[in-house]
Amino acid sequence: MFSARIRIRNNKPYDTSGIIYAGTVIETLDPFSRVQNLSVAQSVHFTIPAGEVHIVSVPAWCLNKSYSPPRGTPMRVTGLTVAPYGSQDEAWDDMGRRR
Repeated sequence: MFSARIRIRNNKPYDTSGIIYAGTVIETLDPFSRVQNLSVAQSVHFTIPAGEVHIVSVPAWCLNKSYSPPRGTPMRVTGLTVAPYGSQDEAWDDMGRRR
C-alpha cells in the first residue's frame, strides 16, 4: 500500500476539520506519464489550525497495474471516487474489469 501526502491550507481565522474519504481518486498531473493514479484506502479525519498549512498522509491503493509507482510524482485530488477497495488486488481486479 502506498500513502499520498496531501497539502491542505486553512485560510480561515478558525480551526477547520475535514475528512478525505476512502475511494477518493488522486491523479497524476501528467496523464501521459505512465505513473499510477491512486485511490484513498481508508477515510482520514484531520484538523488544521487557523492560518496553517498541514500535510495529511492518506493510505492509498494504486489503480493502474501496468504503470510505474508514483514515487514523488506531483498529483492532485480529483472530484472522482471509486468504491473503497479492501486490498490492492481488489483495486486492480476492478480496474481490469472496466477496460
